[in-house]
Amino acid sequence: FGLEESPNMAEKAQKRAEHNAIERQRREVLNTKFQQLALSLPNLQHDRRPSKGTIIERTLEYVKQTVQKEQEFKYQIDQLRKANRTLFLQMASLSDDDLEDDDEQISNTPEGDCDDTFSCKSSITSSPTLSDLPILMTTGNCKYIIMNHVYSFFYRFSK
Repeated sequence: FGLEESPNMAEKAQKRAEHNAIERQRREVLNTKFQQLALSLPNLQHDRRPSKGTIIERTLEYVKQTVQKEQEFKYQIDQLRKANRTLFLQMASLSDDDLEDDDEQISNTPEGDCDDTFSCKSSITSSPTLSDLPILMTTGNCKYIIMNHVYSFFYRFSK
């Protein structure tokens, strides 16, 4: 009776030891992943040793903030695309006569008659960027310069 239980008990002990080793390895991997997550979060990089709960809490905060920023950026992109479309349609609706009249007006306009932030005589030398959009939209008597650059602006941001 005692001899039969001895190999069975040794077998159980070995299985338990193997299970414990596997479980210990699993916990170590999880702890490593928690630390990697903590180091990758901007709002946790300065904490010395945050708890797992803190790591999860701050991760959720970061994900929520990131999703909110993404929604705001998508809205801004949508608004800029609408503005680009409007500018493009305005450009297309101008006749050649309007452009010729504006060309004469610009050549006869003294520098400074345009908006303070933009000079008709010093046209934009490179393709407009996103930061040029307010200037392009608020410079009313500089249609010719706008027309030269709206198409490239629209093309660049409509992709």
